[in-house]
Amino acid sequence: MPGVTHWQSPSFFAYFPSNASFPAALADMWSSALSMIGFSWAASPVSTELEMAMMDWLAELCGLPASFRCNGGSGPGGGVIQGTASEAAVVALLAARARALRGKSPGDKLKLVAYASDQAHSCFRKACMVVGIDHVRSLPTREEDNWELRPEVLQTAIFADLCAGLIPCFVMATIGTTSSCAVDPVGKLADVATW
Repeated sequence: MPGVTHWQSPSFFAYFPSNASFPAALADMWSSALSMIGFSWAASPVSTELEMAMMDWLAELCGLPASFRCNGGSGPGGGVIQGTASEAAVVALLAARARALRGKSPGDKLKLVAYASDQAHSCFRKACMVVGIDHVRSLPTREEDNWELRPEVLQTAIFADLCAGLIPCFVMATIGTTSSCAVDPVGKLADVATW
């Protein structure tokens, strides 16, 4: 429609989407009408099971392997739909912290490092504070690179931290930052992170 900002468009990077899509409005009306509070299976089995089905559909849509699907509760996968980017950042950092500390001493939690570009949203640094990651690297970007995080910059930072005895545990890639609409080369950053 002319004269309307299409917040839900996948090409709109100025702000976070409003989460007011037509399917979301319908789902909200149904859950409100049925008084469904879906914070746990015991509180609302149908809400929880619908969320599991939605996560399976999303995994299938993204072409993820079967291990990412919960298949009605019988599979190893699954997930939770988060309401905001801030919530998602906290959950992702908690998972990364748990994985990085598996089999390590409790004192190693003080050595964890998280990385993002200087274009990343402020929720990244706040999420690191919430989960207790003290070493947060805001890596520099350049205008001539469209403000994207270059893999070699990430690799240099990770190598320096490893040499200092720190434990890299999380890399945040951005896709359409609020400040500059930067889109990081996610695949190349993933290659560096798993190196």
